[in-house]
Amino acid sequence: MNLAAFLLYTAVGAALWTALLAYAGYLPGGSFSKVEQYLNPASYVVLGVLVMWYVVRVIKHKGADNEA
Repeated sequence: MNLAAFLLYTAVGAALWTALLAYAGYLPGGSFSKVEQYLNPASYVVLGVLVMWYVVRVIKHKGADNEA
């Protein structure tokens, strides 16, 4: 892919993603405290999954070093 096409696709994708996130922030309006009730536990779940994935990855990597 040439540079011009890459830059165009990147700019379009970034603009769409930014617009989507801005709209998602606009939707709750004044009831953000209700959204926060669901978002905080979900954030902790995502963080926990990422930490577990990383620990498993490190353990597997160390096991591969010992076998080599």
